[in-house]
Amino acid sequence: MWNRVLIILGRILIAYIFIIGAANKIFNWSVMSEHTSAIFSDWKAYSTGIGSLESIFGMLEPISTFLLVIATVLELIGGISVLIGFRPKWGTFCLILFLIPTTILYHHFWFLEGQVRETELVSFMKNCSILGGLLILWAATSMQRKLRNL
Repeated sequence: MWNRVLIILGRILIAYIFIIGAANKIFNWSVMSEHTSAIFSDWKAYSTGIGSLESIFGMLEPISTFLLVIATVLELIGGISVLIGFRPKWGTFCLILFLIPTTILYHHFWFLEGQVRETELVSFMKNCSILGGLLILWAATSMQRKLRNL
């Protein structure tokens, strides 16, 4: 009984941040779109002189709104899937697919200094912790399926 309650509570808590994040992107689309474009512009500047990396970010900048759509869909569908328990392994996969590039691109503390560096480092570590929880959820859903097939 308690295990079931804890699993439901865990699913709610891990899904909450992604569903709210997706809703925030949707309701503040123009700001998020500008911010995403600025992120790719920053990365292009950070990679100046690194040849192919600079050109990759140069190519991503004009399609940043499209990439934001993909990120928002992954975040929303993955969050809802984990929350309601419908195909949670696929939902978890969507969230992992969303979280890894987002963490690296948006929380690039290694390029920053001062208080903004510390803030981005905390956000980076928070996302790494959430990623750890998602990996555990992925493994747990895989184990559940195997146990049912026995």
